Amino acid sequence: MNTGFIMAILFTLFMFLKTKEKMMRREDEAEGSVSDAGLWWQTLLCGDRRQSKAQKTLPLPMLFREAAAAASDANVFLTETACRARPAPRAWCAVESWARQNPASRVWYLLTAPQLDDSDGVASLLLRAYGNLRFASLDAGELFKGTALEGVFASAAWFLHSAHPPVVLSDLLRAALVWRFGGFYCDSDTVCLKDTSALRDVASYAQQDVGKIGSFCFHFRDHHRFLETLMEVQKENFQPNTWDSVGPLSFTKTSRRLCGEDDLSRLSPAGSTTPVSCGDFRLLPPRFLTPVLFYDVGEIFAPGAGRDFARKFNGTYVLHTYTSRSKDTPFRAGSESHFDVAAKMSCPITYELLLRNATAV
Repeated sequence: MNTGFIMAILFTLFMFLKTKEKMMRREDEAEGSVSDAGLWWQTLLCGDRRQSKAQKTLPLPMLFREAAAAASDANVFLTETACRARPAPRAWCAVESWARQNPASRVWYLLTAPQLDDSDGVASLLLRAYGNLRFASLDAGELFKGTALEGVFASAAWFLHSAHPPVVLSDLLRAALVWRFGGFYCDSDTVCLKDTSALRDVASYAQQDVGKIGSFCFHFRDHHRFLETLMEVQKENFQPNTWDSVGPLSFTKTSRRLCGEDDLSRLSPAGSTTPVSCGDFRLLPPRFLTPVLFYDVGEIFAPGAGRDFARKFNGTYVLHTYTSRSKDTPFRAGSESHFDVAAKMSCPITYELLLRNATAV
C-alpha cells in the first residue's frame, strides 16, 4: 500500500481525535454548549458558535432522554440541523402548517441547537395554540444505534469531509427517524396544505421524466423495508462531498431496487397523476407533494399568481418552496403569490408575527 496514502489516513484520524478532544474541553466553557461527551457530534456541528444573547429562551428536552416519541403512523418530523437557535420564518410556517393541518398527528420539530430563541414569542405562541406540537433536541447517537448508519454517523465523515455537514446529517437523520418511529418526515421549507392522513407508506417523484425520487417528504410505518433498504443504500452510496449522495440519489436507487425497475420514468411517465404501487409502498406523482419543480420555484413567489391557487393546487397536500434555490427571492405579504396564499391559510400565527413584515423568508 502507498506510504503517502497511509500517512494521509493517519493524519486525518489524528486531526479528528484532536478536534474532538478540543471541542469536548470547550463544552463546559461555552455558553449554550453541551456538557455530555455523548453529544460530541453537536459540538462538532455547532463548533465555537455561541448562542446569541436572547431576551427569552426555551430549553429543549432531548429525544431519547427527557422526551420520548412513540412509534406511530401519525408522527410528523421536521428538523433543523444547522444549529440555528432562531429558525427562519419559513421554517416556523412549515412547523405551524403541519400542526394545524394534522391535528391528530404528533408533530415534532427537532433542533440541533441546545436551546430555542423565543425572543419574538413565536415558539411559545405555537405551543399554546397547537397541543400536538413538540420541540426537542435529540441524542443522535441513540437514534442511529443498531441501524446500518451507525458506523457512518460515528465516523464523523459527514462533518470532516463535507462542505455541507448540516445537509448530509439531515439526510441521514430523516431515514433513521422514520425507520425508528414511523410517520412523515418533511423538510422545513414546506407548507402543508391539508390533512395528510390519507397518505401512508409513500415517497414522491421529484421529476417524472427522468425517474428521480425526492427525499424531502415521505411517509412510512416504523421499520418499513423501504427504510431498511434505504439506510443500506445510503451506507453504500455515502460520499459526503456529493450533495445528494444520501438524499435523492439514494431514494431513487432504493426505489429502483424495490420496484424492480431501473428506469422509474417507465412506471410513471411525465404528466401521469396516478400513484405507482410497488407492493407495500407507493410512489406518488409530483402533484401530491411537489407540484412545482425545483427549477420553476420562482412561480411560488410570483405576485398575483395565487389568484389561481385553488385550481392549481386542488390535489396537492404539500407545497415545497426549495430554500436552497429561493432563499434570496424577495417576499411581500399581501402580494397574492402562491406562498402568500398558502401561508395565510396554513400558518396564520407565523404569518401575522413574522411574515407580514418580512422581506425575505
